[in-house]
Amino acid sequence: MRLSVFLLLLILVFSACTTRNVIKQPPAGLSPFPAGSVAAYVLKEKINVRSQPSTSASVLQAAHEGEEVAILSNKHGWYRVALDDGKKGWIRSDLVGPRTLCLSCLASAFADSVLPAYKADIFFDKKQPYRIVYLTLPSTAYADKKKLLKKVKRIGLAYQQKVFPGNVKLRVLETQSKKLFMKMNLPPVGSAHLTPPLLPFGKLVRFEQKKFTIKLFLLVPSDKNNRQLLQLSRKISSKYDYPIKKIEILMSTDSIEGKKQLLSPHTTPLHSKLCRLYYLEDADGEDYHFGFCPKNR
Repeated sequence: MRLSVFLLLLILVFSACTTRNVIKQPPAGLSPFPAGSVAAYVLKEKINVRSQPSTSASVLQAAHEGEEVAILSNKHGWYRVALDDGKKGWIRSDLVGPRTLCLSCLASAFADSVLPAYKADIFFDKKQPYRIVYLTLPSTAYADKKKLLKKVKRIGLAYQQKVFPGNVKLRVLETQSKKLFMKMNLPPVGSAHLTPPLLPFGKLVRFEQKKFTIKLFLLVPSDKNNRQLLQLSRKISSKYDYPIKKIEILMSTDSIEGKKQLLSPHTTPLHSKLCRLYYLEDADGEDYHFGFCPKNR
């Protein structure tokens, strides 16, 4: 049976994610994006950057998975973004998101930080990328199948924790021939393929997942009233159903201070005036507080 695989590095060269986010961090003060903007990453293989916030508007150019953009504003569910070449355009708000939702970015970091310890290489299936993973290891690792099995399990668990928490099919290939040597199916450790909500206003700056719990952190305009914020929270919560068991949403005022508060949770003091809404929904139902900052961010 022929295996359709391609090198992770080819994906990452195409998306330019590796050089920008893993290997070469841009020096402080040399960012190509406007000060105060919010960084986001393209989450699909290819999306259109349009001249106006509408699907009928002309296409300026394409943006590709893993490419970094800067969110400037939100108009009725469309982000006005700046690209790294200085051009500006409009992208629908659910097509870009924080780095924690960028699978190509996470896979790049995984390949650079985890796999060198095992001297392993990773490949992905073209039709089901991230779900079906192929590994090759040094030829000496194949001599003892029990030890190899333990090593592959450790790699697989690390992959699920750092990249893709859903069902993963691991396929170990022989180093030289690339023939199938061993296969392993891993049950999910969290919900897979989570995507950002379509936001009628505001900017999603953080998205965190731990097992079947998710947290969303949004910057919202100061002119939005409490009713509008609560409606948005309920709309977001309705997007994430089973197997998600708990959703937390924290909204802060869209400002430099509010951005720091959400992006630097351990170093920036909490200011209750900036915390517009804390929303929680779990098995016990819905709970929310206006002007409240939770201690654990």
